[in-house]
Parts: sequence; C-alpha cells; structure tokens
Amino acid sequence: MLEELKQRLTATAAKIKRYEDRVRQYQQNRLFENNQKRFYEEIQSKTRKYEEIPDREETKAFWKDIWGQATEHDRDAPWITRVRRELQRPNKQEDVEISAEMMKKALVKLPNWKAPGPDAVQGFWIKNLTNLHSKLVDHLNECLGTDHIPAWMTTGRTVLIQKDVNKGQAPGKYRPITCLPIVWRILTST
Repeated sequence: MLEELKQRLTATAAKIKRYEDRVRQYQQNRLFENNQKRFYEEIQSKTRKYEEIPDREETKAFWKDIWGQATEHDRDAPWITRVRRELQRPNKQEDVEISAEMMKKALVKLPNWKAPGPDAVQGFWIKNLTNLHSKLVDHLNECLGTDHIPAWMTTGRTVLIQKDVNKGQAPGKYRPITCLPIVWRILTST
C-alpha cells in the first residue's frame, strides 16, 4: 500500500513538472514572437546571478598594472631554445578546404545561446538558417585560399565575469573572457 502511494506521488509529480515545462515553453514562445529582446533578457537573467560591476577606474588601474608594463623575459630559457630548434624546419600544413559536411559537424558543437561576439549573432541562428551554410563555406574557403582573414573576424569583445559574488567587487575578483565573432569560431572549429 505504501509503495503504491509512493509510485502515485512520483507519477503525479512528473505530470506536474511536464505541465509546468509546457506552460513555460508556451510562454517563452509567445514572448519570443512578440518581443525577442525581452525574451533574451529573461533567458540571461536566469543564468546571471549578479548585476554588480566593478568601479571603472579601479578596473583600468588593476589591468594596466598587469598588462601595461613592459617586461623583459629570459630569452635564453631552455624551453625557448628547444622550441626554436624544433621549429627551424616546420612542416608545411596541407591546404585545407572546408566542405559542407565539415561545416555541419562544426555547427553541431556550436552552442545556441552563449555570449555573442561583436557581431551579436547567436549560434542558434547560424545553425537554423541553413540556406546560408553553402555561402558561408564558400567565404571561409576564400579566406583560407587567399591567406587573408578580415580584421573583423578576429576582433573580440572582452567582458569581465565575477569569480565569486560573495568576495566583493574588487577588480581582481573578476576574470576576463573574450567573445569572438561566430564566423571565426566556426572557422577555427572546422
């Protein structure tokens, strides 16, 4: 009797969860149809647990201390000598041509809603706008064939992410990530 009651309770809980998921999905679909900006803000607010940002001047000073000073490294370190010796006669990489199949494999791994780069394009759109795939393959092959990568493809947007909300807003408590354009991520993953 007790076991039967537990099973009924578990089944009822599963039904309620499915119902709540359907309702949330329906609401998100309606919101997406009517106001995409608010939809994305709602998605981001669920993943973002904080809204605090560090002081601008303090952050500039912190990172300038790290990256703004020229440092002379040991040019004769043993590992540098070893790498120089290994790279004296590098093997030339074979020419690469991206195929539609390679593109499909790269797009499968591409996350849908990760932070976009300066192009502000989400992976979801590239994956689902399949008519663009052949043109994208052509343009990426053109970049590889001419050995010229446009500057916009390698220009990123750096964002500071707080390591631990409980440790405060000191600039040292943030880590930088750089979001690159989605076309660059596709090219490097293929």
